[in-house]
Amino acid sequence: MRCRSCGLPESGNQVLTTDPVEVAGRFRVRAEGDTDPVPECCDPDDYQSVFSGRFARRQTKRYQRRGLTPAAQGIADFVALQGIERATVLEIGGGVGQLQVELLRRGAAHVTNLEISQNYEAEAARLLDEAGMTDQVTRRFLDIAQAPGEVEPADVVVLHRVVCCYPDYAALLTAAAGHARKILAYSHPAANAINRAQFGTENLYRWFTRNDFRAFIHPPQGMVRTAQSEGMTVAFRRHARDWDVVGLVR
Repeated sequence: MRCRSCGLPESGNQVLTTDPVEVAGRFRVRAEGDTDPVPECCDPDDYQSVFSGRFARRQTKRYQRRGLTPAAQGIADFVALQGIERATVLEIGGGVGQLQVELLRRGAAHVTNLEISQNYEAEAARLLDEAGMTDQVTRRFLDIAQAPGEVEPADVVVLHRVVCCYPDYAALLTAAAGHARKILAYSHPAANAINRAQFGTENLYRWFTRNDFRAFIHPPQGMVRTAQSEGMTVAFRRHARDWDVVGLVR
């Protein structure tokens, strides 16, 4: 569930504006207060092409060489500060699972990962095997925004570089917050001019190449209000380069 922009090193990103306009004839980006239905997420084939096996290998290599990105580190620090000993974790769009490894090292008992692309699995299995954590992670293929009832709640729910990949942030964050017994943490691209230009350029390229995958810069306060509507309170904010991290507690 992780967009290409949301999975690159933090200095290189992509996505769109939050104005209520048609994007490449398919996705409608929601502005604050926009309640119109938003189409379902991208075609599975487009996800597979963006989140390829090559992309997964790059993510693993980056993590093994440099550790977590600043935004991912912010999520891990916040969750650990709240108390993660023996906690269950649900990660939505965890990719190769580097954040999961770090949370398990800090005391989490078990992680369930939800994914749309199947191209992460070989690298994720290798990473878990090397860390000796294979038995502590369950990996599933499921879109929680479309099938929230098929996922069990967890003490901690995290989404790192995922919300920007999903057209309907309200549906995604409603499902995520609704499954968080204690803690919700997510990262999103900062809503600044540089990110808008970079994201827009890559989305335009995808339109020209007939790839329907799009990435989005959603309204930060709209995302916060969505989580708050599920009974959560903001307890943490951090700006990490061109990414922002938000942590909430119940």
